[in-house]
Amino acid sequence: MVAAPAGFSEMVAAFSKSGTLDPALAHVLARANFDTWAGKVKAARGCVKPVRMAGSSTVVDSSGKVVSELSGSVFVPCKNRRAAVCESCSAHYAHDTFHLIRAGMAGGKGVPETVTGHLRVLATLTAPSFGKVHSRPFRNGHVRRCSCGELHSQYDDVLGTPLDPETYDYVGSVLWQAHAGELWRRFTIAVGRKLARVLGLRPAELREVMRLSYAKVAEYQRRGLIHFHAVVRVDGPEGTGRTTPAGRSDRRPPDRRHRGRGGLRRRAHARVFGGRRGRADVG
Repeated sequence: MVAAPAGFSEMVAAFSKSGTLDPALAHVLARANFDTWAGKVKAARGCVKPVRMAGSSTVVDSSGKVVSELSGSVFVPCKNRRAAVCESCSAHYAHDTFHLIRAGMAGGKGVPETVTGHLRVLATLTAPSFGKVHSRPFRNGHVRRCSCGELHSQYDDVLGTPLDPETYDYVGSVLWQAHAGELWRRFTIAVGRKLARVLGLRPAELREVMRLSYAKVAEYQRRGLIHFHAVVRVDGPEGTGRTTPAGRSDRRPPDRRHRGRGGLRRRAHARVFGGRRGRADVG
């Protein structure tokens, strides 16, 4: 471990005396084993709630003689994705996600740059309305009054809460949350079936023409409901290296093409428990 630079301890002492350095931080910086501590922090990527893992390792040769032994503990990141739990791990995950999605859009990390020529769609799938909630509607660049008559601040805690708790469909909203993952799965199935129908193919034949790749992010709305942001990329049947064969796309029946496209661009429907149909805006 690299030692602290010359004069470092004196600088810490000076800042401590002037009151511009937090006493607890000054104590850590002035410790003789600061380099060891800093190395552990760096290994855990600054995680505020690292997980301590203890163990040992023994290396033996073919005769059974012990060559080396190691034992001790290490700190590993908690890898929590929520900033409220660990800002460092949350930011690290967000950066990884950004680069992965960017590679899927522009190439890189094993994905050929030719994907820039593939058809791509950015879709947002939202939950249906379970009742009116307090909001800050915008019109012509200006904030308008909520349905309750108030002009809410963006920091108002009442935003997203029901206007009428007595009539709000709490059961439906809970079921939406519980089945959000299954609704996404059914959405991907429905998209494949719709495309196959538009192309005049059976669903099982679609893989011979194209392959759909998805990257999605789940996000909580102000009203507390999950919605998805997704990038959908259309690849050739062999994956990212090929685009969809143009010859096969000529099989689209003219009378079904317009109706199929409109259905995909405007709405995607998913059946939820109890017969409720959740409408998801696409595009």
